[in-house]
Amino acid sequence: MSQSSVKNSTIQVGRWTADLDSGLLIDGEQEVWLEPTPLLLLKALAAQPGQVVAKEILMEQVWPNRVIGEDALSQTIFRLRKALGDNPKQPEFIETIPRKGYRLTMEVNVYEPKQPPSNVKKLGSLLATCLVIFIAVLYFAWPNQNTLNKPQPEKVAATGSKSEHLSESFAEKLTKQADDFYAQYNRADNEAAIELYQRAIAAEPDFAPSQSGLANALIQKVLRWPNKLDEKPIQHNNLLEAIQEGRTETESAIVILQRAEQLAQRAVRLDPGNATSRRALGFAYATQSKFDLAQHEYEKAIQLDPNAWGAMINLSEIYQVKSQPLKSIEVLEQAFEAMSRVYEQQSARIKPWQPGIGNLIGERYLAQNKTNEAEIWFRRVLGIAPYHQEATSNLIRLMLKSDDVSNARSLCSDYQSKIGNLDVCKQM
Repeated sequence: MSQSSVKNSTIQVGRWTADLDSGLLIDGEQEVWLEPTPLLLLKALAAQPGQVVAKEILMEQVWPNRVIGEDALSQTIFRLRKALGDNPKQPEFIETIPRKGYRLTMEVNVYEPKQPPSNVKKLGSLLATCLVIFIAVLYFAWPNQNTLNKPQPEKVAATGSKSEHLSESFAEKLTKQADDFYAQYNRADNEAAIELYQRAIAAEPDFAPSQSGLANALIQKVLRWPNKLDEKPIQHNNLLEAIQEGRTETESAIVILQRAEQLAQRAVRLDPGNATSRRALGFAYATQSKFDLAQHEYEKAIQLDPNAWGAMINLSEIYQVKSQPLKSIEVLEQAFEAMSRVYEQQSARIKPWQPGIGNLIGERYLAQNKTNEAEIWFRRVLGIAPYHQEATSNLIRLMLKSDDVSNARSLCSDYQSKIGNLDVCKQM
């Protein structure tokens, strides 16, 4: 079995079912969570079942780009054996080959979990009527926004060794790389992010951003890419729709989301004053429909970082779920202002999304029959993005509704001469 075939699979190893994404081992009623380093070791061994894998190869795959002694490998083998219930004197799973390496003695098979019944839990008419069209992508975006404003302080003790310091720096570098992959929002990059976060955790288990980042990436996998590789991609619009469709309640999803919650909780324990960790925990709660807990964490994130615009967007969605539309709009407006305050520091992340948030605010006001406020926001969007398609269309509709045909035609003419056709302009 190749490395790629087990890299992100659920596999069967003897009596154990192993989820290589979450690190969960299941043997009947028994459940064991693998730590990140033993999990990477299991992946490396499972890629070549029945074959001797040299110590040097294992150390390179588990601790890439690091100088690691055989003692570290031996300790990790010990921890993996302990999790599997393996006796080194009479090994059932992992055999030591003196002076060479280790061999996974069990056959490895890809495990296909059963699909749950179709009558999954629905959230009711309230969620179905929520206006969440644009907030979909933004609900999940940018796992480590807080680290852009307030870098994670180094935690090297006064007596810490140079290698410990380098280890933490390596973890931080890997986490930043993972963040960049995560923000691309496609399946391949999300898988790359998961792998890099896990390597960062293996390098420095107490680095909170790696924990929260991995939590976010695992949740994204459940929401956006639950389908098999050879199946047609699903159309993902927003979290509430994913919950209604039962994507968060499959057997595999439940396990992964529980693991994500544990990762986020650990991140908060490691660094309770980190807004990013709080937001990740809120995301994990919200995905499991624990909306009160999610609201608490989002509010805590905003308290810790008044510019945590991502958490504000998430909190706005919670208010929508709770049928508080005006409060939802208020928090969205706060998010827009926070974006403006930190635009220079985060322009690459904010630029693609701020106009859409402004347009969403206008649409939310329209839903409340507040046309004056809606028009103000559509014009505000066009002030920062002159040819934003949705805001332009919405403003033209308002003009037509108020019989301002002349200005509507002028706006249509300008847009169509520079960008292209608009459906709303065909009405004139």
